[in-house]
Formats: sequence, structure tokens, C-alpha cells
Amino acid sequence: MTAVPGGGWRAYWKDEGSGNGPLTEQVLAWLLTAGERATPITVDAHGHVDDAESTDRLIPLGEE
Repeated sequence: MTAVPGGGWRAYWKDEGSGNGPLTEQVLAWLLTAGERATPITVDAHGHVDDAESTDRLIPLGEE
């Protein structure tokens, strides 16, 4: 397993934010496995790090 930088990607959840509203977090890194799987790892506004496997959408750099 290895990690590469997040490259400006963001994770989006439609109902995980305050008041069940939208939430967007920066992808800090991608964990890459030998089985060619990439797992996004996010960091929130408080510095907490978690995987974003439950995300509703991954947003590439430059896309709104």
C-alpha cells in the first residue's frame, strides 16, 4: 500500500453537513493498494482525518 497526494480533489456528501445539508472536504491523499484500488482520505476543518469511501461524489480539481 502507498499514498499519493490528493491533487486538489474534494469529497462531497449531500446530507452529512450541519442540519443534514451538504458537506465538502478536501482529499488529503489517496491510499493505493496492490489490487489497484484507490481510497480517498479526507481532512475536515478541525484537522480530523478519515476515509471517504461513503462519499456521494468525488469532485476533481477545477470542477464546482
